[in-house]
Amino acid sequence: RRFGKTLNMSMLQCFFEDTNASDTNRMRRALFSGLKITEFETICHEHMGKYPVISLSLKSARQSTFAYAFGCMKQVIGAEFARHESILEKIGNEETRNRYCRLRDGLGVMEDYLTALAFLSQCLTKVYGKKTILLIDEYDVPLEASYYNGLLLADNREEGKNNLAKMLGSLPEGMEPKGSILAQFLTSEARGRE
Repeated sequence: RRFGKTLNMSMLQCFFEDTNASDTNRMRRALFSGLKITEFETICHEHMGKYPVISLSLKSARQSTFAYAFGCMKQVIGAEFARHESILEKIGNEETRNRYCRLRDGLGVMEDYLTALAFLSQCLTKVYGKKTILLIDEYDVPLEASYYNGLLLADNREEGKNNLAKMLGSLPEGMEPKGSILAQFLTSEARGRE
């Protein structure tokens, strides 16, 4: 069952991400020194350390109710907003900064989270002047939990199911060419069940 998917996502993040810190970028380049990829000098020159990256794992969203799963997803999304906090003063007007802070601090309502990653990618693209790379590890955990464990047995089963579908369906928003996401990489946790 273990195929190194999470390690691969970390490697992609290290390869593509511009951390906005020259020392960190230099250390990340050194990780690839002597590896086969460095023989492709044009690819490395054009893509290594050149993009903002959004990286999340939805593994913690395997919960017994929608409320718990949503709480875990809020924490994961908030941590990613906090990781990119250095862009806060560069992203626009006060309303935009307030929305950013609500998401970072886990104070948003469902509607804020439905498009949170599209919003973050737009902010990053504006600040960096480059489209964002989106990495989502174990994106299907909330779906699997809802299917196999009845996760959506919340106060209102239909509302819970619809909110989860909307939230997960909105993750890759902005993927079209005019959007703010250059590429997405998703890993799946799914495995066969008896």
